[in-house]
Formats: sequence, structure tokens, C-alpha cells
Amino acid sequence: KAITWALYQSGDTLLGLRLVVTGLPLWHELSMIEDARRNCEEALAAYDRISCSESALKLKLLLGLAAVTRFVSTDTDEAIATFEKAIKLSRDVGDKDAECQGLVALASYRLLPGYRTAAQETLAQLKNAAMQSGNRPALWEHETLLAEMDVIQSDYPAVIARLERLREQIRNASDGTASRFDADIRIR
Repeated sequence: KAITWALYQSGDTLLGLRLVVTGLPLWHELSMIEDARRNCEEALAAYDRISCSESALKLKLLLGLAAVTRFVSTDTDEAIATFEKAIKLSRDVGDKDAECQGLVALASYRLLPGYRTAAQETLAQLKNAAMQSGNRPALWEHETLLAEMDVIQSDYPAVIARLERLREQIRNASDGTASRFDADIRIR
């Protein structure tokens, strides 16, 4: 109700946008995917309605929508368009970690039948962005997605070797990044 009040009734739409961004980690953690999707979509519409110019705020909303779209979208092309918007905006504002989140989501969809021709390019972009930003969890996501591609191609020895190397890398991570590594986009 607070979000509805802020976005539509109070005249403080910017507060509503910030409430949605603040709520994203909680909705994600509680698997309230439909609430997160609906709130992000409404917030993005409100963002456009008030002609807001805070790109970082819009990026967080787009990444929130991309995170849930990855799991609930029934329209693959629409989902890919959402991911591509998030990636473009992250590049425009120079946020490599956000770019990695968008690329992870896009790459996972590029592995679907009918979309695989672009998977290699997307994975290369993900690796490049992760390397530039020193984002080890994104590099691990990259390796996981490559393992999925190997499974699709029935290259099981490559899968086993890749996952063993990945397990060793995660085991040797002493800076706490391993605990944040997950196969889905977490809103961090």
C-alpha cells in the first residue's frame, strides 16, 4: 500500500520509485516474484510519467525487472528486450556490475532453443565485463552458463572438467564472494 500511495496518491512519485528499489532484495529473498515484477513495471511506468532523469534509479528498476523476468516471463522476446534495455543503460552509466547482472540473465535466455546463435557472443561480453570489473561471481556465472552450453552439446567431459575447476575456484575464495555466488541474479 505504501508504494501505491507514493506512486499514485501522494504526489511524491520519486519516493515510490525509491521504495520499490529498496523492496527488491526482500521480495527476491522471499520469492515474491510477482510482487517484484508488478512493482517494477509500475515504477518504470511512473518513472517515465514524471520524466525522471536519475539513470541509476532507472537501472536498479530495470535490473529488478530483469531478475524476476528471468523466472516468470512467458514471452522470450519480451524478456530479452528487458535484459537488453538493462544492459544498454548499465553501459550508458558505466556500471559494470549491473552490466554483468543483465548479461547473466540474457545469456541464460540465449541458451534456449531458437536463440542459441547469439549465446557465444553474449557469454563473451559477460566474460569481458566481469574481467574488467574484477567481478568473480560474474565469472563463476559465466563458467556455469558455459557448462550448461556444454550439456546442451552433450560434451560431458568438458562439463565435468569445467565444474571441477569452478568448484575449486569457489572453494579457494577467501574474501566472502563465494557465499554470494548463486545461479540467479541477486539484487545486491
